[in-house]
Amino acid sequence: MLKGQLMIKKIALYHAIADKVRAAIQKDPSSLLPSIGDMAAKYDVAYQTMRKAIELLVKEGLIMCKTRRGLTLAKTGGDGEELGQSAQELYNVIESKILDGTFLVGHMLPKTNYFSLTYRISSATVAQTLQALQRENRIHKKGKSWYAGPLRETKKTIIGYGQPKVLVVADAYEKFWRLVTSVSAANFSGMLHHELENFGYQTEFLFLDQPTRKAASFEQQLSERMATAIDQMENRYSGCLLMCHSIMREPLNVFLTVAEKYDQPAAMLDHVDGGRPLLKSIKSKKRLVRFFFNEYQANLLALKTLYEAGHRKIGYPYYDKNPYQWVANRLEVLNKIAATQFDSPPQIIPFRQNEEPWYPRRWTGIAAPASSKPSMNAIRAGRAGLAPVRQFIKECGITAIILPNDVFAHQWYFWLFHLDIDVPKDISLISFDNAPELRMLPVSTIDFGFSRLGYLAAHLFIVDIPVRADADGNIGGISKLINRGSIASI
Repeated sequence: MLKGQLMIKKIALYHAIADKVRAAIQKDPSSLLPSIGDMAAKYDVAYQTMRKAIELLVKEGLIMCKTRRGLTLAKTGGDGEELGQSAQELYNVIESKILDGTFLVGHMLPKTNYFSLTYRISSATVAQTLQALQRENRIHKKGKSWYAGPLRETKKTIIGYGQPKVLVVADAYEKFWRLVTSVSAANFSGMLHHELENFGYQTEFLFLDQPTRKAASFEQQLSERMATAIDQMENRYSGCLLMCHSIMREPLNVFLTVAEKYDQPAAMLDHVDGGRPLLKSIKSKKRLVRFFFNEYQANLLALKTLYEAGHRKIGYPYYDKNPYQWVANRLEVLNKIAATQFDSPPQIIPFRQNEEPWYPRRWTGIAAPASSKPSMNAIRAGRAGLAPVRQFIKECGITAIILPNDVFAHQWYFWLFHLDIDVPKDISLISFDNAPELRMLPVSTIDFGFSRLGYLAAHLFIVDIPVRADADGNIGGISKLINRGSIASI
């Protein structure tokens, strides 16, 4: 009996020690615990008693043993357990990168060692974080590798049959393709269709004639054709997207009125950054997710980049004939930023060019100030015809030029090259758009973040990761500098 009583006492002791360790872990959620020997001394028990208590906690999944310079104990983060501070910080980082498209859904995540070395945390903490992300369907595992996004079932379907569809509503065919292939929106449409196709989704386009008739008849046409297209998709319908230019704002309420009859997302690409006035015009109760680029943020980044490089006199060429009013509007934004965001405001010097910007396969002409004669063909005029450009740079004393977009940048880089004006030694250049067809151009540019918006728009319809908008349904592009070596400090 004495032997049996002693055995009962020993069992009760390591259970009691396990309870104390469990309580200590919950009170102080650090990622690493002391060694078994140190814990035995702390709780004033034999090493073997402490070891049995630890084995009990390991079986519960509360901790795991890891050998590194002796035996250490690291929490595993079981179901429902709160993550430690380091693990929670890494969780937030990885989740944020998945949601903003840095880690693309379906693509492999970096190795565990990358996170461990980059964020200076133990591999056990990394493992704990990845397991927590898996439980929340943010990532999944294939073999020994982790992938962004939830695990999806692969279904074999005949192309065109049974695939989910997204309805894209746009203006007339010709105007639509000018929009989606334009230097900025091309990044949006390219990523949108890449992601949808990659996940087995189709896009169906609904093109509308230009509203030359009365607005009511145009809106009626939109309502009828949208409803018909969606009904024909039946249960394959996954949402609708309005590819919007200024001409498409009037029927926005009709678009939403039709969309609200169906329990699927409705989104809009606000290509011209219509802002809050556009949202205030909405009368429908259907929640609209508005993807837009942030004009102010992009211009601030361009001007700040040149300012920090020491440039105070900055040129801005513009072409103000239809449909280039946006070029003059950008000048207004730059002037506003220059006047309000800097202690010593930089000077923005406008330069009106008579030559229309060169879009692909349009290789003619030169620039000229408004007061000079109309521009001549650059091939015939040679360097003499480019004199207004040299005069503008020399007389105004500018050290940098902000180009309205990459198309202007291509044009001006050509002119400067033929004038033997070195970029960036003699003058710095910065542009906008990061246009796909002009990425070999050695001019630094501001990317509006349209690719990220296209990625988020696609996954809004795929519904595999959360796509977070603000309270009004806005998701703005995040501008970033693409440095191609055309900016020098002075």
